[in-house]
Amino acid sequence: MRALREVMSRLVRASILVVLLALVVGCGSVPQPAGHTVGRITYSVNGGIAGWQRTLTVEPDGTAVVQVVRGPRPGTSQHQVEATVLQRLRDLVRDPAFAALQKEYLPSPGGADMQDYVVSVEVDGRTITTMTRDGAEPPRILREVLAILNQILAAGPTR
Repeated sequence: MRALREVMSRLVRASILVVLLALVVGCGSVPQPAGHTVGRITYSVNGGIAGWQRTLTVEPDGTAVVQVVRGPRPGTSQHQVEATVLQRLRDLVRDPAFAALQKEYLPSPGGADMQDYVVSVEVDGRTITTMTRDGAEPPRILREVLAILNQILAAGPTR
């Protein structure tokens, strides 16, 4: 009987050890959810009565590069996007609703001097591109992304 208890005790200890080892090993190998890595964000605004051509590039580290090809002050400038603004932008573009956007949102025919707004975002190595034009009615998530990008574009360099 004593031998049986001793064998059972060893089995219990071995089982506990195996469970603990599995927990420790398992903690280091939990896969990360997909859809969370946001890379470069590019935003182009072109057209309008003045024929402006501007491109904003937001790098993953929050560096914003504004290139004005045609407009009142052609040239290139750079500034840092505020952390809270950058985080909100990243949250929006990694939302599944952003990935589900159509390629373009156009207004009814007619009208002149409208600007085109093109957004391209790298999410998990995949590029998502969508476009809208003045007078169109894009979905709320695209309107929110455009509002943030326009805010960054207007902020210009900080000194």
